Amino acid sequence: MLSFFINLKIQNKIFVTFAPLFFLVILSIAYFFYSYAEQNILKKAGDANLNVLFQIADKIEIINGNVKSISTMYFLDPNIRLLLKNDWTDRRYEELVTQNQMKTLIDTVNNNFQYLNHMMTLLGFNENYYNNEGTDRRDQDKLRSAAWIKLFEEDKSKMIWADTYRLNGKYIFSVISYMRNVYTGKDLGLLVLDFDENILFDTYKNLEDNHIQIYNSQGILISGPDKSRLTTSAVNTEFFKKISGNRSGYFLSGYEGKETLISFHKVQQLDWYIVDMTPLSSLLEGMQSIKKYIVLIAMAELIILFVLSYMISYAISSPIKKLVQSINLASSGNLNHMIDVNRKDEIGFLVAKYNTMLERIDSLMKEIVIQHEKKRRAEMQGLQAQMNPHFLYNTLNSIRWMVRTNQPDLTNDMIISLVRLLRQNFNAGNELITFSDELKFLSDYILIQKVRYGDKFDVVCDFDEKILPCYTLRLLFQPILENAIFHGIEPKDGNGIIHVKIYPDGDRIIVEIFDDGVGIDLNEQPSPLSEGYPSYREESNGIGLRNIQQRIKLHFGDNYGVWLHSAKDWGTRVTIVLPVIRERDVTQ
Repeated sequence: MLSFFINLKIQNKIFVTFAPLFFLVILSIAYFFYSYAEQNILKKAGDANLNVLFQIADKIEIINGNVKSISTMYFLDPNIRLLLKNDWTDRRYEELVTQNQMKTLIDTVNNNFQYLNHMMTLLGFNENYYNNEGTDRRDQDKLRSAAWIKLFEEDKSKMIWADTYRLNGKYIFSVISYMRNVYTGKDLGLLVLDFDENILFDTYKNLEDNHIQIYNSQGILISGPDKSRLTTSAVNTEFFKKISGNRSGYFLSGYEGKETLISFHKVQQLDWYIVDMTPLSSLLEGMQSIKKYIVLIAMAELIILFVLSYMISYAISSPIKKLVQSINLASSGNLNHMIDVNRKDEIGFLVAKYNTMLERIDSLMKEIVIQHEKKRRAEMQGLQAQMNPHFLYNTLNSIRWMVRTNQPDLTNDMIISLVRLLRQNFNAGNELITFSDELKFLSDYILIQKVRYGDKFDVVCDFDEKILPCYTLRLLFQPILENAIFHGIEPKDGNGIIHVKIYPDGDRIIVEIFDDGVGIDLNEQPSPLSEGYPSYREESNGIGLRNIQQRIKLHFGDNYGVWLHSAKDWGTRVTIVLPVIRERDVTQ
């Protein structure tokens, strides 16, 4: 029977297996879900929500106490009354002194209550005005204080808490104190402290699935995650009618078209309601307690279903898992992991074709690697062959000139340097050599050119000795030095200097070759690195730089190469960026 089942189509396997299982499981879950689960979920969620609301209420009461402390510190400070009662018309300096003392107090308060950042405003009845931001919003503050003054008619010693409102593009709440002369009892003005609504929001913003909202006793929303709804009224909603006048609790109610668990707790000090609105659908989604009750009724069914489900799921998923594992290995480059599955259904057919595909891909990849390596070696050899005749031609031309001027000793020195350089260049099999050897080659070349040009130019070498054992491409710097002499210094009136600087920069080595010759106006002609450089200049300039650029990129990649900076009558700087290659890297 198992063999027959294995050879069925996957669609038939899934239908035969899961249709009766879904029927039994869904029937059992439905029976117990509607009889017990909903009430159990509501009770646990409601109790948990109330515990969270109690903690938020404690934080808000602490904020309320700290806000009162801040207000009291300002209220008792004598400088506040000085700013409100004095006429500062002809006493500007004294006013500034008092304001500086006031600023010191504000800084002290902010240091003591850093999380309660606020703006302090003094609004005097005699037109005196001050705020710690240094801005004059006198008319605006007068307008909003009109309603507050009426609230002080019965008791001017109380402190008024103005619930959230929008001011200058953000939501704030304010604490207002009525200021009077302690000796005469004369009314002086209002002390207004403005706090960002986010101070309240911070008490619950880190909660998961945040559905917290805070309402005042009139049903106005004073804090919540959705800032666009702040200051809207919920006084006529069903849920607010139920919570008004009660201390705490939870119940189900319709909210925004959804069945919602409403949990609430009243902050007695401020007469606020903290409300959690959790959609019932999200509560039922994650609860697992129903599984306990399914086990009691369906134990025998589940044992049979478990054994059967295990056998079936293994029969279906085992080859698929092997196929997925093989695909992951193939995606990481391992094309030799074949799958051994003896099946005659669709999965067996798929696995057989997959194995054939892997073999074919592996064969093609090996062919591509071989062809690519051959092509790369041929390109590098061609570039090297192109560079050596170019250098040899220019050097022999210099020796010819020395022979014609009848200078045998100098000619002998030049030939010795040339032979030593060519012997090192042509006898080495590896294209990579150390910076130490490359600099020796460069010294031989400089000697040859100095014999020819005399004092026409000087070469200043500045290199970090740490780079000497590192490796670079053979014959990399000589063509650039040649360009500096022939196309920079030689056309120049007077003598010139060529600076060669080599230094490490992290995992790179920077080579800078700068000459103070005639330079190139790159706005009037193409760069020697570009394909558009005129062919009549390629003999000793463009082709050298382009070959160096191509050799570096073929060998090390596009992150390395040659950069050219030049300007007419300023000179030319060639910058070469190479990787740091040590002996262990070359041997590998």
